[in-house]
Amino acid sequence: MTSLADKRSPPSPASQGRGASEVKKSKGTFDVSKSGPVLKLTGTSSAIDPSSPTFLQDLLSPLPRDYFLRNLFRKKAVHIASKNNVQSIVENYMYHLDMRHVLEETSSDNVFVWLAPNFGGGNDDKTIRSVEVDSESALPLFECGHATYCRAPPELEQLLVSSLLRDTGLGCGQFDPSGERSTVLGRGEVEVFAASRAGHTTNWHTDFQENFTIQLSGQKRWTLKQGRATHPLRGCTPHYRAPDAVEGQLKSARLSAHEFEFTQPDETNSFGTEESVLLQPGDSFYFPAGMWHKVETVEAGVSINVSLMATNYASLFCQSLQHLLLKHDGWREAVANFDNISAADTLENLMSTLPGILTNLEASGGARAILPPVLLRPPQFAMIGEDEEDENDSNEVEEGDVESIYEEAVGAHKSSNYSSSSATSSGVNEDVVDCDSFELPKGKVQGIDLESYSNKGCKLVKNPLATLMQMKDITAYYEDAKQEEKERADDGLYVLNINYAGNEVHESIIRTVIKAGNAKTCEILSACCKSEKRGNDPAEVVQQLISGREQTALCPAFCNPAEVVQQLISGREQTAPIPCLLHYGYFVLTYR
Repeated sequence: MTSLADKRSPPSPASQGRGASEVKKSKGTFDVSKSGPVLKLTGTSSAIDPSSPTFLQDLLSPLPRDYFLRNLFRKKAVHIASKNNVQSIVENYMYHLDMRHVLEETSSDNVFVWLAPNFGGGNDDKTIRSVEVDSESALPLFECGHATYCRAPPELEQLLVSSLLRDTGLGCGQFDPSGERSTVLGRGEVEVFAASRAGHTTNWHTDFQENFTIQLSGQKRWTLKQGRATHPLRGCTPHYRAPDAVEGQLKSARLSAHEFEFTQPDETNSFGTEESVLLQPGDSFYFPAGMWHKVETVEAGVSINVSLMATNYASLFCQSLQHLLLKHDGWREAVANFDNISAADTLENLMSTLPGILTNLEASGGARAILPPVLLRPPQFAMIGEDEEDENDSNEVEEGDVESIYEEAVGAHKSSNYSSSSATSSGVNEDVVDCDSFELPKGKVQGIDLESYSNKGCKLVKNPLATLMQMKDITAYYEDAKQEEKERADDGLYVLNINYAGNEVHESIIRTVIKAGNAKTCEILSACCKSEKRGNDPAEVVQQLISGREQTALCPAFCNPAEVVQQLISGREQTAPIPCLLHYGYFVLTYR
C-alpha cells in the first residue's frame, strides 16, 4: 500500500508562491540538495474534469505542463493551492462522497482500514495498525472514526490513469484498463483515502510510484523530505508493522543508496530540509517516487491519489535479450552440473556469444526493434466496463456458442475499420488493424521520420523479436465442427507477436491482428510467413514482391530500401502492407 513518490532537480530557488509567468523566468540550473523538496504555487480556480484532454495542464495550472515535465517531474514535489472546482469528480465519479457507495463500487477486492490513533496502542504509538476487510464491514469502522484506504471506482480510475500516463509519457503512455496484460509498459491505480475525523497520521515512508493527489474535501498536512534512493524499485515503509518487508526493501534501496537504513528519515536515507504543505479542498499535489513523507488529517475529508508506474529500461532490455537468447539451443538448455561437466564452464562459453548477439540486435534496429513506433504512441482510451471485465476473467467458450461466434466473425471480417474490434474463430474479441487502409503516423517521436531515412540511406530489416503467423494456421488446430466457416472467418487475418519470450507465460509486449483484403497485400503477408518458416529473411522477399521481381527459392540478397521509402513518402499503393508492418514493429528501418 503506497501513495507517493520522488526524485531530484527542480526550477529556481526563489520560485515559491509565484505564478506561471514568473516560473518561466527561472530556467537556470541549481543544486537541488540546497533547495526545499516542494515547489509551492498559487493558482486560479478552474474546473477539474477527468475526461478533459488537457487534464494534466488543468491540474497544474498555472504551471505550464512542458515546464513541469522538463524541470520538476520525478525530481521535486509541486503543490498547487488553487481551490479548484472538483465538482465533476465528486458528483460524477465519487457519489457525492457518500462513502457507502464509494466502498461498494471500489475496484479493490477488499478495503484496508487504518485504525484510529492510539486505538489498541500506547499514547505515543505512531505505527499504523490496519485490518483488511470487505467493503460492507469497512463502512461501520469508518463511521466509528477509523480511516479507509481503497481503490477508486473503475470509471474514475481508468480515466485518470490513462490521462496521466499519456500526458507524462510514463510507460510511453501505454495502459491496459482491464489490468490483464503483465507486459504493458504503463500501469497505475487511483486510491481513495477517507478519514471521518481529524488526527489520523500516516508516519514517514516512501513510495516507488509517481503520485498526483487531489484533495476533494477536508484538510491534510503533508511533511516531506528528499530521499537518497533514486528511481526506487520498492517503497520504504518503517511506519508499518511488517518485519517480512524489511529485508526486501533494504536490498532494493541499497542498489542505489549503499548506506540506506530502514528508519525514519536520517542522513543515510534522506537529505535536505523538511517542508510542510497544507492541502485544502480543490488543491492538487504532485510528489515523486522515493520522497519521504508523512500525512496528518487536519480536518475529516476525502482525497484521491493517482499512483503511476512504468517498466524500467533494465527490465525492458533484459526481456528483449532473453527473447533473443532463447532462439539459441545452448541458452535454452537447462542448467545442470555433472562430474565432468561444469555448469559454470557452460555458462562462460555461452556468455562468449553475447557480443555477437548484441551486435546482430544493433544491426537489426537495436532500440527501435525493442520500441517500435506503436509503443511510442499512446493508445486510444477505451473504457472497460464491469461486464467486459467479467468476460475477460473467463476465456472459456461454451460449446453452444461456437456457431454464433463463427457467424459474428464472418460478419466482422467484412468491416474495414482501421482498429475495429471483432471476433475471430478463436472466440476472442480482437483489435483488428486494416493493413490496406493503414496510414503511417507522422512525426519523429511517435512515427517514423521517413525523410531522414531517405536522405541518409537506409535498410529495411526484419525485427528479430517479431514473428508473423496466419490466423488460420493457429485456429486450424481448434476442435470444432465448423471448419469451413472458421476458415472463412480467419481468411486474410494475420497475427503479429513481438517480444514475447522474456517472460514465463510468453505474453507478447505487442500482439496485433492484421487484416488484409487486397490480393497483393495478402501475397506479401503470406510470403513473410512462409519466409519465416523456411528460415529466410522476409525483408528481402517483400522487397522483391514490391519491385515486381520474381521470387526465387533461395531468396538471394536484395535490398534497395531507398525505393521502398520513396514509395512510402509518395503513398504509392504497392507498399500497402509496409507502413502497417513498420508501425507495429515487424520491419525496422535502419541507417546504412
